[in-house]
Amino acid sequence: SRERDFHEYIGNINKELGFLQFEVRASTNQYDGRVYYGMINKVADEQAKLGTQYSLPQIAFFKALMEAILQDQSGKGQISNIDALNIRLETQVKQESQVEFNQIPSAFKQFSMAQKEKSLEDLLKNRWLCTTEEGKIGMGIRAFLELRSLFKDFEVPFCDVCNEAGIKAELCQNEECSVRMHNYCLKRKFQHQQVARVCPSCGSDWDCSELNIEEPDTIGAKPTEVARK
Repeated sequence: SRERDFHEYIGNINKELGFLQFEVRASTNQYDGRVYYGMINKVADEQAKLGTQYSLPQIAFFKALMEAILQDQSGKGQISNIDALNIRLETQVKQESQVEFNQIPSAFKQFSMAQKEKSLEDLLKNRWLCTTEEGKIGMGIRAFLELRSLFKDFEVPFCDVCNEAGIKAELCQNEECSVRMHNYCLKRKFQHQQVARVCPSCGSDWDCSELNIEEPDTIGAKPTEVARK
């Protein structure tokens, strides 16, 4: 099939790239459900991937943004521009390094609002971040491709279907249940009539009204005949 040939083609490319410690990797953008491909450096750590382009204060700013996005309890995976610009780098540095305020380098304490705005603009332009449908800040496709190991560090709950981090995901409506699933995973899971549209963990009904898939009792149903007068 065409799909099999494509994956074989990618596999052949990766065999050649392996000598250079690079690989072509696929990742789904959780905000639009599309699969993207990118060439990834397998050796460099997350700091190195960002360090060639950004200063240490900018990297700290990005990490703080990422932490705020990943810890969004609503499952929307986003923060407002105002919240993004109000992030205090000195607080982030203290949490990571456990140093006193007077030991924090001045470059972090003096990171201005204008510098934050410029950094945010660059991170969006370079697709480490994205603008969501609601006009807020979310994770960019480069982050999904290159920084997925960091998602585990922030203990982001996994999608119950694909077992990837559920950053932008639908939550079980039972507040005592921690299950979450990506929108596109839900569509695949519940698109068949035979599949009960309930939470796989607690059994609560799952609202599929916004998924644009037919309800089980209407799938395959014959249209109602209109009586002739």
